[in-house]
Order: sequence, then structure tokens, then C-alpha cells
Amino acid sequence: MIFNKENDELMLNLSIKNKMDMDKIISAYLVAGDEFFMLLHIFEGQTLKIPSKRRLNAMNAHNIKFIEDDDRKYSDYKKKEYLEYNGESYIVVSEEKKLLNHYYLPVIPEDVVEEIETDD
Repeated sequence: MIFNKENDELMLNLSIKNKMDMDKIISAYLVAGDEFFMLLHIFEGQTLKIPSKRRLNAMNAHNIKFIEDDDRKYSDYKKKEYLEYNGESYIVVSEEKKLLNHYYLPVIPEDVVEEIETDD
């Protein structure tokens, strides 16, 4: 899936309205799917303070990869389950999402998780 920054008026308008970087808006949309728009509406005008990644024991959004799954082979995978895909090991970040009429499974490479755990 490719987002073209120059032609994506919706994401551009959201980033301007929320005073956020467009790449962060797109990352949030890819992770949350269409629920992202509902969350923006719910928290409109609010200031949210989010604890650091280390406190949350969270992974960097830029490490997340999306496996396209229009055949729905991975629809039963749940968060924190391990998955082998194209010879690589991944950990599922969240359940499969439907984005723009395609299904995607957000995953993170297993070796990235190991690096994060050893940093603590």
C-alpha cells in the first residue's frame, strides 16, 4: 500500500488540523484502521499525554510491518502470537485490520522485540 503525500488531501488535512506530522497520522491509521477516525472525533480538542515507550513497554511504530492477507490465511492470529512468513519470524502486534478494502496483519520482526527486551 502506498500513500502519496502530495495527493492525499484527507491525511494532509488531518495532520494540519491535529498539528501532527503526516507520517504519524498515516502510521496511526495503518495500526488502528477505520477506528482511528472515531478516536480523532472522540478526542477532538483534548490534550493527550502518553507515557514514554519504555514505560509502556511498547514497540516503535516504524518497526511494524503489514502482511497483506486478502486470502485471510492469518485472520485467526491474535496479539503477541508468533508467525512465520517468508522465512522470517514475526510477532503479531494486533488482530487483522481491513484497510481500503484489503486485509493486513500488523507484525513486528522477532529480532526487534529481542533487542527491545535486552535494552531494559
